[in-house]
Amino acid sequence: MGEPTFSVRSYIKWQHEPLFNEPTSTWVLTAANGEFVDTRVILDTNSKSKNWFFAGSEKEIETKDGYLYSILFVATLNNCSDDNKQSEDVGNFKKLDATSLEFKMSFSERDLNTLDFEHHRLEEGFMANPDFNNQIEDYQEIWNTIDPINSDPSRLLSLKKQHPKINSKVYKSYNSNGEEVGRYVTVGKFGIGMCKFQKNDFVAVRTFENKCVYESQQGAFDLFNCHVNGAQWKLTYED
Repeated sequence: MGEPTFSVRSYIKWQHEPLFNEPTSTWVLTAANGEFVDTRVILDTNSKSKNWFFAGSEKEIETKDGYLYSILFVATLNNCSDDNKQSEDVGNFKKLDATSLEFKMSFSERDLNTLDFEHHRLEEGFMANPDFNNQIEDYQEIWNTIDPINSDPSRLLSLKKQHPKINSKVYKSYNSNGEEVGRYVTVGKFGIGMCKFQKNDFVAVRTFENKCVYESQQGAFDLFNCHVNGAQWKLTYED
């Protein structure tokens, strides 16, 4: 078992892009057992891009040369997958290189000044790009680990000192065939969930202290009241 984490993506750069950018608000909660929910919400309301929600599990694998560690991500729920089949990708992580001119040149001056070389981490790998018909493409992402106890939704603070204990829970919802159709993960004061709403449609929520701070469509939050909807949601993990 690892530590439960709240991660926020600061920047992404696909292989075809010249500069790092961040077109989304991306939050990921990972419970101590490695199960996660990842929500990537498009910031531009006029964009034709689709919000991307997926859930699955992660585990550390043999580290690729040149990196600090490598993680295998297995997605079992995915609103951008037409067939809802399980998918896998590997992320390789390392510290940001403050001495690399090439790395610095891949940022605008404004964005470069926002980087925290001590607390941000770089992930590199390849995965399906939902804006390019799910074609596989190399990517680089910059992540920040957030303090899930002292932060609030308007003030996300970097986790600079590990808390003695951060609680995490995983709730799951199943259909009549016993297949998982929804997941809600809590880490500290924050929660993220996604659930199949119709045949191939998913809704997602983000919560803080059990109050809704984001729902992908009106009324979505009502589906994730795990205490009221006890028949629908099962607590499958708690630390």
